[in-house]
Amino acid sequence: MSKPIKICKNPECKKEYSDYKSAKSEHCCTTCTQRAGFLRRKENNKELASLNKEYRKQQELITFLWNNAKRPYTTDLLDKFNINFGLFTKSEDEHGYPIYKIKDMGIWRNPNNAKEVFIKKIIKRKAI
Repeated sequence: MSKPIKICKNPECKKEYSDYKSAKSEHCCTTCTQRAGFLRRKENNKELASLNKEYRKQQELITFLWNNAKRPYTTDLLDKFNINFGLFTKSEDEHGYPIYKIKDMGIWRNPNNAKEVFIKKIIKRKAI
């Protein structure tokens, strides 16, 4: 009695096979099993991957501005570079002014001039 022919469930393979050990097998080989799992996880994490990519892009833009842009920074400059403050962590400094943080960079609005902002590198100090 011969085994029925199965079709590999790996979307990139779709090969027909009949030399399987278990009737529950869905893939023709371990390589196809692993590849199908990778493709499934990649599809499931697509939104998270795009969010991480946008986060890194915003962090790189702020670092670029901090290194290269002429000071003082203006809100118009941030608008030109499409800075998305939704990705930043909002907190307050010791004076109660809002700080927008992304990784090791922080953005403060100048309390005396609404059009001016400060971009600074945030150094985390260890407690002694």
